[in-house]
Amino acid sequence: WLDLAHWLELADWLELADHKMPIETHTYQSSSGAAKIIGIIGFIFSIFSFLFGWVPCIGYYALAPSILSLIFCGLAWLIEQKEGKKVGLYIAGTIISLLAIAGASYQYYNYKATFDAVQQFQEDFDEGMNRALEEYAREADSLKQVNSVKTDTTRN
Repeated sequence: WLDLAHWLELADWLELADHKMPIETHTYQSSSGAAKIIGIIGFIFSIFSFLFGWVPCIGYYALAPSILSLIFCGLAWLIEQKEGKKVGLYIAGTIISLLAIAGASYQYYNYKATFDAVQQFQEDFDEGMNRALEEYAREADSLKQVNSVKTDTTRN
């Protein structure tokens, strides 16, 4: 059984067996596409935050969505990288989020004096309106008293 024909037959069998053997592959798939969805939402938030964050005087309000997008893209990046999937979109979203945070922070520090002045104006306006309403109420009460005295004297 040690002749060459048997060895060739054994080699053919091993070669065929090698092709028929299932190759064990490790593909990691998340139980749901939650990481992908969170990453896409984060990317969209980062784009809108970036565009809105550079608008003068109101760009500061893009700070919260840009921080949220940074968190979303960062989480998706970590989860998808751990599972061996492509993470380019999430890296781009993270970078855009950082730029949006920079723009919103710049807007805040650049227009902080404006925000403070607007807040002071609002407080002064509210205080003036309250004083005016109090004075109006006092004048209305005094007019009611004068009117009631006139009414009483005309009846007598």
